[in-house]
Amino acid sequence: MKLRRNIILILVLFLGANSLWGQSYRYSLGWWKVESLHGSLMLEGDYRTRKTVLKSAFTEKPRTTLLDGRLVLNTRNYVWHPNFLSVNLDADITPGRQRDNFVVLPERAETRIAERLRMQSLLFQKRPLSFGFFTNLGRHTISRDLATDVEMTTTDYGGNVNYRNGLLPLTVAFSRNRWDQKELLSGREFRNERHNLRGEVQRSFGRYDRHRLSYSYDDYRRTFSRQPAVRNYITNVNLQSTVALNENRRSNLNSLIWFTDQTGNQTFRRLQADERLQLQLPHALVFSSGYQYNDVSQSRFDSRQHNFTSRLEHQLYLSLRSQVFLAYNDLSQTGFAEQRRTFGFGLHYRKAIPGGLLNLSYEWRRRNEQRDGQPLTLNIVDERLRLKDGEVALLANPLVDPGSVVLSDETQTVIYVENIDYVLIPRGDFLEVQRIPGGQIADGATVYADYRAQQQADYQFDLTNRTFAASVALFRQFLEVYYRSLSQDYDNFDQTRFRILKIISQKVYGGRIAYGPFAGGIEWDDTGSNIIPYRSLRYFANLNHQLASRISAALNASRYRFTYRETDEVQRFDQLSAHVTWMLSRQSRINLFGNYRFQKGRGIDLELGSLRGEFSSRLRMLWATLGIEFYRRDFLTEELSYQRTYIQLERKF
Repeated sequence: MKLRRNIILILVLFLGANSLWGQSYRYSLGWWKVESLHGSLMLEGDYRTRKTVLKSAFTEKPRTTLLDGRLVLNTRNYVWHPNFLSVNLDADITPGRQRDNFVVLPERAETRIAERLRMQSLLFQKRPLSFGFFTNLGRHTISRDLATDVEMTTTDYGGNVNYRNGLLPLTVAFSRNRWDQKELLSGREFRNERHNLRGEVQRSFGRYDRHRLSYSYDDYRRTFSRQPAVRNYITNVNLQSTVALNENRRSNLNSLIWFTDQTGNQTFRRLQADERLQLQLPHALVFSSGYQYNDVSQSRFDSRQHNFTSRLEHQLYLSLRSQVFLAYNDLSQTGFAEQRRTFGFGLHYRKAIPGGLLNLSYEWRRRNEQRDGQPLTLNIVDERLRLKDGEVALLANPLVDPGSVVLSDETQTVIYVENIDYVLIPRGDFLEVQRIPGGQIADGATVYADYRAQQQADYQFDLTNRTFAASVALFRQFLEVYYRSLSQDYDNFDQTRFRILKIISQKVYGGRIAYGPFAGGIEWDDTGSNIIPYRSLRYFANLNHQLASRISAALNASRYRFTYRETDEVQRFDQLSAHVTWMLSRQSRINLFGNYRFQKGRGIDLELGSLRGEFSSRLRMLWATLGIEFYRRDFLTEELSYQRTYIQLERKF
């Protein structure tokens, strides 16, 4: 009965939309004024079949027929006067949405909205003292890498007060955010709740300076799957200052001081400072210097670090830029003390040549590193790692205890799970981290690692690093060839284990061509190393072309092969995507979408393909779409095939 009532309601609204909204919208409802009202009303019916086959030979063949509706409204309103109280309301409602494992469609769209309600209001927006309020409610679904279907529910609300004045502008804000996530097939659930109070004041004492002081307090609570709940209370104080030292502001002083105090299940205290000076000198010289301080105190772990850097650059005409640099790092942690001294120089030459452009660069640097300490377990906190398919990501320290590794996002509110979100692979004395497609870690995302590692008591060595790059672009960028090399070796060893030193000899050769709508390229990487020696071959092709006046096509293809030379272990990544649009008339079109992705390697096996065709036509403000879709995925222990036929009617107003 409830579903039937919803269907009747949608049909009435749909058929009556023309009489209700087929005009310019500007209404006065007494004290409530409607400035604008627009949106759409949609009916959708589809038939879906799916076949799932597990490696255990278990087979599932569900079929579903759905009739669904969707109402989208966007309004701008105010009470009495726009400068008194403005209210913006957005709603996206699907009253007939069936909640089952088909709620996520394996389509090319990354996000599919189920429900959303958003309200934003501003009181006294033109006055020195103004107030803002907001509410966001939503439920939507995503498909991570088209491999894992996830339903997400969000609830956000809050407000702010702004006091604008010439002496000390002030902002105070409060927000409450709740985010619930459920993986539909695995059943993993994640709940995160955050209460935030923040304030900010700004002040300038003259034309050339700007200062900002901010304070925030966060109450974080999270529950992940069956793990114990975690709650932390975080206080942050931040002082940021900028002072220009001349009229053109090319000489300046920048300061950032940040204090963090976290209590609860994960306690730590951190004080950071980042001071930077840049001076524009005569004779095309630029001098820059910096100082960074980092003091971290955690349970059974203390760390204090000082970094000093200096750089002098010179620009000769438009072609040659040269630089010399120095750096000193002093690190003191529980159990050891470490000093690093670095110096070097670099050159970059850029010159227009007949028919093209020449780029040459070279950098040489020398570093002395010395550590004094005791043989004990080293605690590493917040080590940054970028995880991208086809790239090697090693933990910085050797002899890591794999059971101690914890990966999280930047806020430390999302803790990733080994063998579901990522895998750890031993590489000699080091550990490699690889993301798993369909997990919570997106391709190319930055994660933060905490772990324990056995450290060598005392050692000393000198490191020499050389990089060289050359490229030539010819015939107005039609052809470009390039070469890069990197060498890194060590000398003056003292009590140093050879395996902890990352010796590298890398050579990269590549070329690109671009002509009209077509672009393509190839790259060969040959890297020798005592940790991970490898070879890789990557090539790609892109085509974006308008065929005649009614047909447009976009095609993207890439292939990547990565081989570990010591074990002959191979990783393969192939991807092909295509989109063709045929305009039959100004009101009608045909769209074809295709995608194929294949990858093979330790813990990353995946093969999927999808094809979708749509016919769309418009009659005045009425849009009609008829489509068919095919999808197949072979991922780790599961094979899935999917077919869908659908029709959509949408009335915009």
